[in-house]
Amino acid sequence: MLKLSLVRIKEFKWCIEKISNLVNEVRIKLSRDKLLIVQIDPASVSMIVYQIKKEFFETYDIEEDDEIAINISNLKNILFHISEFCTLNISKEENRLVLKEMFDNETFQEFSIPIIELEEKETRIPQLIHNISISVNVLDLKKAVMSADSVSESVAFAFENNQLTAEAIGDLNRVKVFIPHNTPDEIIKEA
Repeated sequence: MLKLSLVRIKEFKWCIEKISNLVNEVRIKLSRDKLLIVQIDPASVSMIVYQIKKEFFETYDIEEDDEIAINISNLKNILFHISEFCTLNISKEENRLVLKEMFDNETFQEFSIPIIELEEKETRIPQLIHNISISVNVLDLKKAVMSADSVSESVAFAFENNQLTAEAIGDLNRVKVFIPHNTPDEIIKEA
């Protein structure tokens, strides 16, 4: 059995929209304490690891661990029609994920998404070892990524000579953004 209820619709919509920008289909692992999505994009360039703890939900009722796969673009399209000022109930009925938008005790609308079969193997989260940690202003980082996006579909980050850079090289254009960090004390290097 799967019964979820949430009122924080705006945050949920935002997350689903960002995930749907990278992948079309996702495998959702449901456990007693969290909802987890681990998916690699079709080009095998990026990995999404997204989890929602049960405390995010008003109701989080999962009797046993479960796994479902859906087309996340379909979910994004449905969430577009869901008000941010309602309660959203999510349940699993046979081979469908049912989303019920509750306006009050009697007024609601109901959507459903088919649960699909994914052929691929389970995606494992790699144990990444990072040898540096830098604190930067999020607006500076966002500006660097947007500048890179105007030139190329990819961006490379580097840290050399105590300076963080973001560089993108397109067919004709190139951009290199120097991203300031607040103080040298905020750089943590490990051997």
